[in-house]
Amino acid sequence: MSESTIYRLGLFPGGRPAFEPISPAGLTAALTGQDPSAEDLALKQYTAGRKKTYLNVIHGVEPKNLASAGWGLVLPRDSDDGLLDALAPLIEHRRRQAGDRFYQITGEEGLAPRESKAAFLRRHFMGAGPVDPEKLPYYLLLVGSPEQIPFHFQQQLDVQFAVGRLHFDRLADYAAYARQVVETETRAAAAETQAVALWCPTHDAATIAGYDLFLDPLSKVLAKKNNINLRDMRGAAATKAAFQALAGGADPASLLVSLSHGMAAEETITADRPDARAAQGALVCGDWRGGDAPWSDAYVLGPDSVQPAPNSGTIWFNLSCFGGGTPKIQPHFKAGRRRNIADEAFVNALSQKLLSRERGALQAVVSHVDLLYLHSFEGNHGGSYPAAFTSAVSALLDGFPVGAAVDVVNQRYAELATELTDHLEELHWADEGTPVDPEKAAAIAETWCAHHDARNYVVFGDPAVRLGPVPATT
Repeated sequence: MSESTIYRLGLFPGGRPAFEPISPAGLTAALTGQDPSAEDLALKQYTAGRKKTYLNVIHGVEPKNLASAGWGLVLPRDSDDGLLDALAPLIEHRRRQAGDRFYQITGEEGLAPRESKAAFLRRHFMGAGPVDPEKLPYYLLLVGSPEQIPFHFQQQLDVQFAVGRLHFDRLADYAAYARQVVETETRAAAAETQAVALWCPTHDAATIAGYDLFLDPLSKVLAKKNNINLRDMRGAAATKAAFQALAGGADPASLLVSLSHGMAAEETITADRPDARAAQGALVCGDWRGGDAPWSDAYVLGPDSVQPAPNSGTIWFNLSCFGGGTPKIQPHFKAGRRRNIADEAFVNALSQKLLSRERGALQAVVSHVDLLYLHSFEGNHGGSYPAAFTSAVSALLDGFPVGAAVDVVNQRYAELATELTDHLEELHWADEGTPVDPEKAAAIAETWCAHHDARNYVVFGDPAVRLGPVPATT
């Protein structure tokens, strides 16, 4: 892959790339004159203080212990009255674990429409800085659609807290998820060996580059670890059937890491196009060899049937475009503006299905709510990308809950926000008509891609879940 070209994953239904490559100069031209966002300015201030004084929680808090770190449920004020009943097994399980640091933020205390992160924290006597579980717990489970609780609220909150989200269309799906998490965490004993699977079709330049730049370094680190059964499934071996077996099926992995294209709609996804919504972010498999449109047996949709196994407690890292969800708007570089891609934001249908199956449900999905930029694997920031995810995977394997494990990715986003803010301020105050030299353009483009890529990872599921049963001490 050329370092002078920015690639994004994603396929249109016809098989052609959903997003054409763009040069660093082209991206920088689109950004010229753009002011830093209020969120990035706040992150710059937050990160500067964090590097000097503190970690994400106050001193003495143990993130592996919910009685120390706390656990809370956050619902919007307009939430369905039946949600608490559906989630009751999980709520009571966490109440027992967290004790005095269990919080339920619902009803009139719940999240107000269009409430910002800053306003939400002020209501709970908090601001930027380390989390004090006496005021708000470190682990926060948001329950609601991205229209009720916007993705950007989750992303901003995730910089300080360990945050996850649940949203299903049916109360029965919430109940199924809650029941299986409790069942998984209360099993008698953890497996002595963790099954870790890397799954990556390599059918074009983008996916080949993704494997070489990300999964290959990860596999080399994992191969050195003890008590790991590592399966590296790439190319033609990364089939639809193999994925279904690994993702809570007949041959489940404890931890599944995948990298591939996600399907993308060519036109705005509206409420009267349920098929387009269901197909958005569908996972393209190694059964597709490129060229023509992928056929139905070459990608995985939410409604696809599988033969689930008893609960395996699988956690899935899904590196693909729209693998976690789809926002209403996204950057559209060709015109130097943003475009609507859906009439409302929504959670990926495949993730919803895998989290809510009656048997073999996943415990959590970590994935993108927008595009995945392969350019962020390269350049000055590229080395930190695999390092961040390797750290997250290692933390999971060491028994950390998923929300704490992926904190390193959220901190990468915060740190990149400070760099991007500096770049955009420099562009804003530059003399009108002053050209940006190629080296500077490359640095700006690289930072922008890495920033947006790190920001768009979110956790779906309870952020306090972990691989296998929970030790009795917690």
